[in-house]
Amino acid sequence: MSSEQELMARSDGRCELCSAESGLESCSVPASEGRGDADILLCQTCRTQLENPAQLDAGHWRCLGDSMWSQVPAVQVTAWRLLKRLSGETWAQDLLDMLYLDEDQLAWAQAGALPGRVRQSCTAIATACSYRPATPLPSSRTWM
Repeated sequence: MSSEQELMARSDGRCELCSAESGLESCSVPASEGRGDADILLCQTCRTQLENPAQLDAGHWRCLGDSMWSQVPAVQVTAWRLLKRLSGETWAQDLLDMLYLDEDQLAWAQAGALPGRVRQSCTAIATACSYRPATPLPSSRTWM
């Protein structure tokens, strides 16, 4: 598990998916048992949508076009899973076609991926996609 300070330094104090600067919190990527660096820094909007996949706003996730190129495997895996869920959108499928994961990362991504697309039953999605807060960050703290 990454420390709060390491995540803030790594992400430059921004959400690792959409680059928002407020409401940041460390979250553990699901299906990452045995991995030492499976935490990512997410904003409130990204966390809310990951925790409630039936409410995904496809427009918000266009940011994955940038974050999928992160050097952080946990960010790449999360981007792949989201793009897979949104693959009914032409832009998301195009990004997914461009994204390369090595064998280990692809296996990790697939281990937590949902079968099919976003229009599945809410229960199945909520069960498979439980991003868990790892270490809450104080909301009043200012990061540079």
